[in-house]
Amino acid sequence: MYSTFAFPIRLPPALYRDLRSAKQQVYRHLSFNGQRYMTAAFPLLDRHGRYLGAVAIFAPEERALRAVATTERWMWITGAAALLVALVLAFVLGDSIRRAVQELTSKMREVMDGNYNVRAEVATRDELGQLADGFNEMLARIREHQRLLAEQKAVLEEQLRMAGHVQRLLVPKETDTDCLKVRVKYLPALEVSGDYAYYGSPREGVLYAIIGDVSGHGAAAALVMSRVSTFVEEMVEEDVGPAGMVKRLNGFLRQNFSTANVFATLFCARIDLRSGQLVYSSAGHPAQFLVSGDNELQPLEATCPPAGLLPDGVFTGANERELALDSQARLLLFTDGAYELDWLDGEMLGLERFREYLEMSLSEGAFAFSAFLQDLEKLGTSQLSDDILLVDFWALCLGETGKEARD
Repeated sequence: MYSTFAFPIRLPPALYRDLRSAKQQVYRHLSFNGQRYMTAAFPLLDRHGRYLGAVAIFAPEERALRAVATTERWMWITGAAALLVALVLAFVLGDSIRRAVQELTSKMREVMDGNYNVRAEVATRDELGQLADGFNEMLARIREHQRLLAEQKAVLEEQLRMAGHVQRLLVPKETDTDCLKVRVKYLPALEVSGDYAYYGSPREGVLYAIIGDVSGHGAAAALVMSRVSTFVEEMVEEDVGPAGMVKRLNGFLRQNFSTANVFATLFCARIDLRSGQLVYSSAGHPAQFLVSGDNELQPLEATCPPAGLLPDGVFTGANERELALDSQARLLLFTDGAYELDWLDGEMLGLERFREYLEMSLSEGAFAFSAFLQDLEKLGTSQLSDDILLVDFWALCLGETGKEARD
């Protein structure tokens, strides 16, 4: 046996037996020359697995144990240092994540409150940084969309404002002559509305007074109303009479707006100034009021359903009513928005209380709707949920030719 020791050594026979039988490394504690050693013996095998010999490594046990202890201490020191570094990195990284999440959360709250002019400032280039970049890009696109929407809204508002201005030009002009006095008040809930009124004289001695309300609100109702107004004024020039006007309007709406489910209420009165006779037809319109010389209010109830809902056969001459007028007769016309609104006491005004306002104004000899409008001003027109159109026809010159009314 070859040995690097300065003295001869002899391995125990049991070690050789273990090497031969195990054919793998064997570890032992041995004593040589009065000193204990840690021994690692490795068998040498040929290619057929036959045992040829062994290589043994000896290390003084005390020195080996010291080395193990030293290695163990360094392992503990290295592990503690690695743990400390990991804790520091975790704290730094955790703090970075916490600040990034807080920044994103804060900016999201501002966006939820409607402020889109914010930007998330996250310095990291990790997934949170990418999330912040995506968040900022999303806000930039939202701001751009808002800008475009604001421009489009401004254009639409200007168009609606112009449409409202044009529609106000279609509201009947007030008149104050010896033969006819007309007072008008128009209060749309939006810029434009579906309320309509007209008065005119197709020939001497005849005066038409008309008010109507197209279903719906806003631009759609206003567009239909513009078509209806032209159609109605053509029928006035033809002097078709109240029942004929209602019937033809029904056909007009069913032919042109049947798919839109549009209908209209219409009150049409034809006044013969020579005879003092009033003939009217009301297609589903609220009861209007005829005022006699002693300020007595007579309701003029609807005579047929609204136009645009039923076949033309429903609308006949039987839908007309005829009344005699005195020399101081007044005709009060209005749409349902005048009384179907929440009033100062929180309750709906209703037709009966609206009538009381009319009686109060008439007793004072004022514009028939003045008392109502004074209290409406306290409520504020911004609270209107429906359009309001009020027309007061006053002091018809019965028995005259009606030339002044026509002029």
